Amino acid sequence: MKKFGFTKNNKIGLHKTEKSMCNKDGSIIIKSDTPIYTHNQTITENKPDIYVQDNNNRNIDIIEIGITNKNIISTTEITKHHKYDLLANSLKVMYPTFTTSNIPVVLSWDGLVTKYNNKYMQMLGINKKIMAFIQYSSLKSTFEIVCKDRGVRGTLWDVDEGLPGLEEEPDYIDPDLL
Repeated sequence: MKKFGFTKNNKIGLHKTEKSMCNKDGSIIIKSDTPIYTHNQTITENKPDIYVQDNNNRNIDIIEIGITNKNIISTTEITKHHKYDLLANSLKVMYPTFTTSNIPVVLSWDGLVTKYNNKYMQMLGINKKIMAFIQYSSLKSTFEIVCKDRGVRGTLWDVDEGLPGLEEEPDYIDPDLL
């Protein structure tokens, strides 16, 4: 967020998001879960999870996020990678000098990723520490769902004294790391 010129937001831990954000000079536009309208009105897949338009670097990133079963993680990643091909091609017509890229962020319920995940994280500029936190969050959520389903009270911190390297559970991600 800092590299795009957005101000620090202290509400990240509460997951307060806006549908559309723009930095001060309007050169970066980020939309989440909002339809992207193009000249081609027949596009049905026009609502990506995250849409980033960087007018300075002249690129558009269409980011699709998915959490799935580990047995079908490769198939899900391929499906999500090609889901917005028609939208990307339509955006190339609207913005001929821009490059567009579809970036799937897919992991399993227990935090597993495919071998192509590192390439996608590099495209997004996400370091290994943030990716580890994302995987940890997925694993923790799965654990809590299973505990709730089984009628077990408590959290991951009651069972384990925490993960190595984490003294306490982080309640927010520092926007400066992004």
